Order: sequence, then C-alpha cells, then structure tokens
Amino acid sequence: MIKKLINFLILFVPYGVWKLLKIYSLRGIFRYFKYKNILARNKSLKNIAEKKSRCFILCNGPSVKKQNLLPLKNELVFSVSSGYLHEQYSAIQPHFHCVPQITYGVMSEQDVVDWFIEMDKHLGDSAQLILSISEFDLIQRNQLFKNRKIYYLNLGRLIKDNEKNIIDITKISPVISSVPIMSLIVAMYMGYKEIYLLGTEHDSFKSNQYKY
Repeated sequence: MIKKLINFLILFVPYGVWKLLKIYSLRGIFRYFKYKNILARNKSLKNIAEKKSRCFILCNGPSVKKQNLLPLKNELVFSVSSGYLHEQYSAIQPHFHCVPQITYGVMSEQDVVDWFIEMDKHLGDSAQLILSISEFDLIQRNQLFKNRKIYYLNLGRLIKDNEKNIIDITKISPVISSVPIMSLIVAMYMGYKEIYLLGTEHDSFKSNQYKY
C-alpha cells in the first residue's frame, strides 16, 4: 500500500526535483540546512596540506598488529574508529581521528556515549575529530569532547557517475561504506596528493571474526 502511494505521489513531483532526490537523501538535505553553519567550519581545512605532500590513513586491519608503526611518529596521520587501542598509538599521536556515521540499533545511544568517552581519554591532547553530523546533537546533549576540535561531515548523497572534482565537505558529502573512504574524502579536500593506506584489509572472510 505504501509503495503504491509513493509511486502515485511521484507522478506529481517535478522531474528536476525527482532527479535531485535520486542523488540526495531528504535527511541529507534537511541536515544541510539545519547544520549549515557547522559544516561551513570545514572550509578551514581546505588545502591545508600545501607544505606537506603526504599523509597516512591508519586503519584497523589485522596487518597493523604485525607492523612497526613508529616511523609514522613524524607524519600526518589519520586514525579511525577504535584505532586508539593499538599499543603504539600514543607514540604516533595521529593528528586526525575519523569515525563514520553510527548505526543505531547495532549500538544504543548509551553505547555510543560510553565509546566516545573512552575514545576521548585515549586520543591524546592534539587529535582533532572528524565525525558524521548525525552525532552532533548527541555530543552536545552529553557534553562530549569538550576540549577537542571537531569537524562534521553531512553524509547524505550518492557518488555521481561523472564525479571528478574534489568533494566539498562544507556541503552534502557522499554516504560512505567504510571509514577509509571518509578519511580519503577529507584528505583530498585538505590537498594531500600522496596518500598511503595502512590496515585497510579484512580477514573476516577467512577467520569468521571481525576484530580490531
């Protein structure tokens, strides 16, 4: 019944609007206008990499447990999710820490709050956060990361088939399937031309386990 109603309503939607809604989610559009001023802060990240040509995106695949990561100590590093659990994390002190949009239901709101509190304790003093704008209200309500700079991405559209330009993270960014993609989007916006990915592999197909 609902599907038939939607198909009926589509007949009255102008083609240009319908084409727009095939790319942008209603939630992404709503969040853009609600948090426009928050997203505008991302402009300060534009092309900040002019003096440094490379960065490293350190993910949580099993290979990083077998590598000496200390050479990253003087590099520009993005860490992700629960990467702070790595025993060499405090020595590396990544500059940015990325967390994708939370899937509620898999995690409760209290689970997320507890995780963010633990994260804040282990990230070091200088790490800046890059989060989904979907977590903005939760962070404000619970007064999380009070002494840490946070940038937010509005993940609310598809990647366009002919998309070739650097993604403008002050607007509506693509929905990402994994956090390394989120980090890549930000790193390219920052102007990094040489980007190294570490620990992006999964062995869960073989081990039947998913562990950091």
